[in-house]
Amino acid sequence: MSSTDTNQYGYLDQPQAPAPKKRRRWVTPAVGVAALLVGVGIGSSADPEPEVIEAEPEVITETITETVEVEVERTPQVCLDAIDSARQGFTIAADVMTAIMPGIEAAYYHDVAGMQAATADLEALSTDMNSLNFPALAAACEGSA
Repeated sequence: MSSTDTNQYGYLDQPQAPAPKKRRRWVTPAVGVAALLVGVGIGSSADPEPEVIEAEPEVITETITETVEVEVERTPQVCLDAIDSARQGFTIAADVMTAIMPGIEAAYYHDVAGMQAATADLEALSTDMNSLNFPALAAACEGSA
């Protein structure tokens, strides 16, 4: 082996790849411009058909106002009372959910006074719920329909 075949560390030199050819960078844009020009030429050479506008017939409307008396059905008062009772019941149910949490927390911590207070609140809400007459009102409403 000759000294020209090795590098300074004693390894064989790798053969060098030939230098790449210079690419022509103008070909792609030139093809794009040519295609654009051909497309514009084809598009502009087509004769558009004239647009035909047909006249629509004139519509004449006449408004006649008549007064007609219609009897509107009204919701019976017993049904309105049943709806009001149901709303009160839902409000009390929401209050029960709010009152339960301190009772559960008191039971968790073995707080007897807290459990008694929560029980008193729940009993008051239960009395309020029992005072509602929703079942009877609902039955009367269904009977009036």
